[in-house]
Amino acid sequence: MIELLKDKTYLRYWFSVIVSFLGDAMTVTTVLYLVGTTVENPLLIGFVFVAQLLPAVILGPLVGPLIDKYSSRKIMIYSDVFRCFTVLCMILFVDKPLVLICLTLLQGIGTAFFEPARMASIPIIVGINRIPSGIALFQTTVAVIKLVGPVLAGLLLAFQSPSLVFVLDASSYIISGCLIFSLKILKAQKKNITQIHILIVFGTGLRR
Repeated sequence: MIELLKDKTYLRYWFSVIVSFLGDAMTVTTVLYLVGTTVENPLLIGFVFVAQLLPAVILGPLVGPLIDKYSSRKIMIYSDVFRCFTVLCMILFVDKPLVLICLTLLQGIGTAFFEPARMASIPIIVGINRIPSGIALFQTTVAVIKLVGPVLAGLLLAFQSPSLVFVLDASSYIISGCLIFSLKILKAQKKNITQIHILIVFGTGLRR
């Protein structure tokens, strides 16, 4: 895994994943805080998680054909721009929990497109032989982000306004999009990414 971090191309990809997932973690933590402090109905807090995860369940099987047809690089960049816009909209509705939940759903839709495209890019960036190492490093990174993201959001909420946290979250998607844009190896890829690559990624991830 350490060997991958010496690869400048993978390093840019890895940083894009870090900031993107960090934005996801901070956003949902902030929305949970706002919903929890605005309403007394705990059911709405559960809806925040549903709104974040439901799009991936529904759209996941449908995104694969799009990745075959279009560039995974473009899908990831557009997803980051979409999520950035969605999070910025949250600033206008910090006191409206239902609207925040709807915007969280939209953010989840962006993530539902970003994640399969990201996974489909792994064979191109690391090569077929290094897919297990690439996935292992990613899984470790996500585990750390799941710990750090909510803590960082909590610290910011304790000393700053939720609006500032949303601005930082939106910035994380811009940074992610710029890093992905710089990955020329994805720009040069064939337009059709085979389903075999995607199955290899998912199969390897399940075996780890």
